[in-house]
Amino acid sequence: MNNIDQMETIPLNPEVIKNPLLYNNIQQRIKHLLFRGKLPLFNVDNYTIKKTLGEGTNGIIYQVVNNKTKKNYAMKKIIANSIAELDFYQKEFKICYENPHPYILNIYGVCARCFDSTTYVLYVLMALAKKDLEMEISDRIKTKNYFKEKELISMLKKLVEALYFLQKERNVAHRDVKPENILIFKNNVLKLADFGEAKINNGSKKKTIRGTEFYMSPLLYAGNLESKFDIQHNPFKSDVFSLGYCFIYASCLDYELINEIRKVSEENKLRQMLKKSFPKIYSLRYIDLLLKMIVNDENQRVDFIGLQNLLKYFY
Repeated sequence: MNNIDQMETIPLNPEVIKNPLLYNNIQQRIKHLLFRGKLPLFNVDNYTIKKTLGEGTNGIIYQVVNNKTKKNYAMKKIIANSIAELDFYQKEFKICYENPHPYILNIYGVCARCFDSTTYVLYVLMALAKKDLEMEISDRIKTKNYFKEKELISMLKKLVEALYFLQKERNVAHRDVKPENILIFKNNVLKLADFGEAKINNGSKKKTIRGTEFYMSPLLYAGNLESKFDIQHNPFKSDVFSLGYCFIYASCLDYELINEIRKVSEENKLRQMLKKSFPKIYSLRYIDLLLKMIVNDENQRVDFIGLQNLLKYFY
């Protein structure tokens, strides 16, 4: 990593901030922020937006092309109201960058801009996926083209490998596992993305409620409905539950089934509901694996270390 004095100048527009002292102060503060983040830099001026891909946590994602190499990337644009907010948002990508893994999204660089004294933008250059799992499921719903069980197990193994790595080796919980945050690349490579809610776990249970309501574990779902913000829970087991719901949705291609099973906690009844709703191509063994992921009581639910062990016996 370059020394801060050798770091490329962050491309601010001096016409925006007329006061030279203020301009230099902001420029130096942003340089220190990015230096502290230890992320590689890129110049957003060297890229052209081709189209909007969608919205992620806190920002808009574009497909961009490098003007010189003509290579395509994804770029996330995040608006912040202060340099402190820039620092907060940068942490999401620092988690990805500092924890390289075959099934975690690649981050190539960051760029900061100042548009006025209260408007800052963080640009993040990332690997470009073909689609996300939500898009893939939606495409399959239209034609009732169910995944094969071996396909789902292969996908599950890859994602659990990444989440197992984050739990066991890095003590990081994702806290927003959902199909939109599972990216599909060529050759069906999967990568976990959007670490905007991720948190290093210090060994104690978390209290804050994070995630997308539809995929929340029972503890978080109930707390969210009651507007409570101090629900103690194991974030890794909450992520396991969310991943279980993702694969139930992918298996049945029916969004409404999640709403139905949300009301049920008894295992045998859940098993019967899944058997009835899933196509006959799925084994009871696979269904029972999913049931272990969505156990209502988190004390009885596996974490990613336990789930990794269970998956060893599949194919």
